[in-house]
Amino acid sequence: MAGLIAFVCVFCLDQVCKWLAVANLAPGRPLSVVPGFFNLTLVYNRGGAFGLFPGKAGVFIVLSLVIIGVLLVCYRRIFARGRMFQVCAGLILGGAVGNLLDRFHHAHVIDFLDFYLGKRHWPAFNIADSAICVGVGLLIVLSMAGKDRVRRPQSAPGAPAGEGNGNG
Repeated sequence: MAGLIAFVCVFCLDQVCKWLAVANLAPGRPLSVVPGFFNLTLVYNRGGAFGLFPGKAGVFIVLSLVIIGVLLVCYRRIFARGRMFQVCAGLILGGAVGNLLDRFHHAHVIDFLDFYLGKRHWPAFNIADSAICVGVGLLIVLSMAGKDRVRRPQSAPGAPAGEGNGNG
């Protein structure tokens, strides 16, 4: 359930924010939010996350479909690993579906979050990109912390391994 909630929240927030960006921003004309640090700037991204590999939209459509397919095929495994793994999968899936919908509907991804220091700008991105990065990053941290093992019921104290609590 946690993964489904994460998916719905990311997907809906991403789509609403993209709609607002297109409705209220002119392409390439920054709207300063925090001067010297953060603008809202509408960018039509025909490449991958953060503008990487421009013009390779077909590759990213296939990659998105593969990621979505793997997450759906591995659903039972992810579910068994616990709530945090479900949330990670929901974040990744919500972001992948949000950007995939853009690619199908507009032939590009709508980016609008523009962070910078001085003249150094991080490439514009969106909520979906953020969710994918947070989901993957958290998945790596959980796996490195040993949280990737499925929890199994423990035996009752004094019971031989595999006999449970002795009530059965």
